[in-house]
Amino acid sequence: MVEGALRYPWVWLSGDDRATTVWIPPGGRELSTLQEQEVDTVLRESLGRAAERVLGAFEMFAAARPKEPHYYLTMFGSEPRSAGQGIGQRLLSANLTRLDARGAAAYLEARDELVPFYERFGFRRRLRFDLEHGPTVNLMWRAPHPAPQGAE
Repeated sequence: MVEGALRYPWVWLSGDDRATTVWIPPGGRELSTLQEQEVDTVLRESLGRAAERVLGAFEMFAAARPKEPHYYLTMFGSEPRSAGQGIGQRLLSANLTRLDARGAAAYLEARDELVPFYERFGFRRRLRFDLEHGPTVNLMWRAPHPAPQGAE
């Protein structure tokens, strides 16, 4: 997934390389057609019939993705030893400031326990669904925030 996203200039690392965000820009795709075929092959070879469940989940995510132009936060994480230090939060905040300057919306998917975290950054739940044998997925949207009065 990261390899597929690297073709866009929206893969970010914190200055200390302890957190990353991976964004897909409006109209972009996480994987090229060839990469999608490779993922399909690996899943089918490694999971057998269970691959259909995983591929079905991918289809649910794709069908639920908003049609409006947006930047898609496909991956976000920090080094486990850095948890609670605010490194990932600062990186996400910096990314959202860039998106706001572009007047661009943001979208992500999150488990239930992460909803309050993303709400602090202005994301709002649009929809949720349960994955078979998996977590509940919350589809979250953030409209661009206008720059404060007098800011340049």
